[in-house]
Amino acid sequence: MATVQKVTPATQLQEFKKNEKIPVYSRDFNALVDAVGVGVKIYEAILVQSGGDAPVATVLNNTLGAPIVFTRSAAGQYIGTLVGAFTANKRLISITGGSLIGLNLEDDRISYFFNDTDSFGIQTFRQLTDTTTSAGEDDLMYETNILIKVYP
Repeated sequence: MATVQKVTPATQLQEFKKNEKIPVYSRDFNALVDAVGVGVKIYEAILVQSGGDAPVATVLNNTLGAPIVFTRSAAGQYIGTLVGAFTANKRLISITGGSLIGLNLEDDRISYFFNDTDSFGIQTFRQLTDTTTSAGEDDLMYETNILIKVYP
């Protein structure tokens, strides 16, 4: 009777080393990348924000070593903090997809940026009717995707 071996990133890495081929399929690509030694740290989550509350993250993947703490500093202004996690010049952030829940979606905007190695900012705002100014606005993040990568 043949034995069945569970496929894991570790067994795929063994096959990679044995055959000197790149594995075609991985159920846990991030674990495989870490096992190979690339060391990219990843944070993936879905953000929801309502009223005067800070965004709430449903974390899908976090290899940063600790959770990111989200706070609200003013209407439409939020900060994600994890001390020392975001190495300068070796980090990427992307906030995409999801829904802005405003009634006029073409007038709702989101921006994001790193403040320093400890935190990043997210701003949600609505373009005002005169089209030359905007105002910070809460309640615009619903199932909004965030992806952060930190390279070694």
